[in-house]
Amino acid sequence: MTRYRVKTDIMKNVLYALNSDKLCNEQLFRRYYAQTDSERQLKTDRFRFEKDKRLSVGAGILLRHGLMKLGITDFRLGYGRNEKPFVIGRSDIFFNISHSGSFAVCAFSDKPVGVDIEEHHKFDDEFMRAVFTESETAHLSSFSEDRDIACTDLWTVKESLMKHSGTGLSLEPKEVHIISVGPLKAQVRGYDCEKLNFTLYDDIDGYSLTVCSEYERFSDNVEFFTEWDQ
Repeated sequence: MTRYRVKTDIMKNVLYALNSDKLCNEQLFRRYYAQTDSERQLKTDRFRFEKDKRLSVGAGILLRHGLMKLGITDFRLGYGRNEKPFVIGRSDIFFNISHSGSFAVCAFSDKPVGVDIEEHHKFDDEFMRAVFTESETAHLSSFSEDRDIACTDLWTVKESLMKHSGTGLSLEPKEVHIISVGPLKAQVRGYDCEKLNFTLYDDIDGYSLTVCSEYERFSDNVEFFTEWDQ
């Protein structure tokens, strides 16, 4: 795998994933909750459902884990456009977080990155018309048996770009036009997508997962977090 140099470490593009069902163990949840920063704890406390609390803590685990792998044990987060987080004082490290179902993911790179994971679900015709362009809908209609999987794949492609740009859902999904002929490319009015590429992963059954970055392929695989403190 290609490696990229940052100020004090050798860095590679890396994508971590974690199954938050492990945190159904109350003792384990509390242990990791206590290790997260105060902002993450406040964010976790705002969630009503235990499932969402576990995902929030899981995201915090991956962020801390990834930064520790880079030799960063003490960090503070800042928030840019549309609250996209960044590590204060480190212009050489970028990350992005997403979660869905029971999985949290976190991507790290030396260039801006966007990641999105989505559990496979049903896309009815009305919702497809609301989020996909006519050409995208026509392309998706060619998938007879696995249309919902293809729809979820394309949705994560769009959202990974929106998260890369820092606009999030403030940008309408239909404003992101995905060209599906050849390598996936995107067109967005007012945003330069020329250098952007999409890496899709099928490492997690039942989920679509996409990273948007300037690299032709972001990483070879997903690295699953297994270093649970029992």
